[in-house]
Parts: sequence; structure tokens; C-alpha cells
Amino acid sequence: LKTIVGALIQSVKKLSDVMILTVFCLSVFALIGLQLFMGNLRQKCVKMPEVNVTENLTATLDYSTGLNHSTFNWTEYINEE
Repeated sequence: LKTIVGALIQSVKKLSDVMILTVFCLSVFALIGLQLFMGNLRQKCVKMPEVNVTENLTATLDYSTGLNHSTFNWTEYINEE
């Protein structure tokens, strides 16, 4: 058991440089991806309620928050930029 633990510790020490390099490369790729796709992935899937359901939904939203007494604007939510 002692030799196995010793071998594991030595292998982790030797792999530390590889792990640091991997994290650095992934960070660089993440930054490049953020710059390339900035703002392109804003599409949303929203299920539009039926006409009769909107009043009930507004009442439910008002009741659940307790503070907001304004109506929820679906068009504004979908077209949010």
C-alpha cells in the first residue's frame, strides 16, 4: 500500500505541469470563444400562452411576488436585446 501511494504522489507531481498547461490552454480557448461568439447566442425558447391564460398568468406573477403589480410584457421579454 505504501508503494502504491508513493507512486501516485510522484505521478501527480509529474503531471502538475501538464495540468497547469491544460488549464492555461482551455482558458485561452474560452477567451477566444467569448470574443468570437459574443452576443450571437441570445435566442430564447419561450412558450407563448393562450389568450385566456395571460390574465391568469399575470395574476399568478403578481400574487407570487407580492410586490410587483404591473403586467408581464411577453413581447418585451422576447425582443429583449
